[in-house]
Amino acid sequence: MFIIRTYDNKQVLLLIYVLSKLSKLFKLLLKSINEVLLNKIIETIII
Repeated sequence: MFIIRTYDNKQVLLLIYVLSKLSKLFKLLLKSINEVLLNKIIETIII
C-alpha cells in the first residue's frame, strides 16, 4: 500500500508489467539452459 501512495498508479503498473516480463524471460532462459544441460548429459551417457 505504501508504494501505491508514493508513486502514481501508472508507474506501479509499469513496474509490475516489467517485472512479469523479466520473470518470463528468466524462466525461458532457465528452461533452455536445462535443455542444453540435459542434451550434454545424454550425449555423454550414450558416448
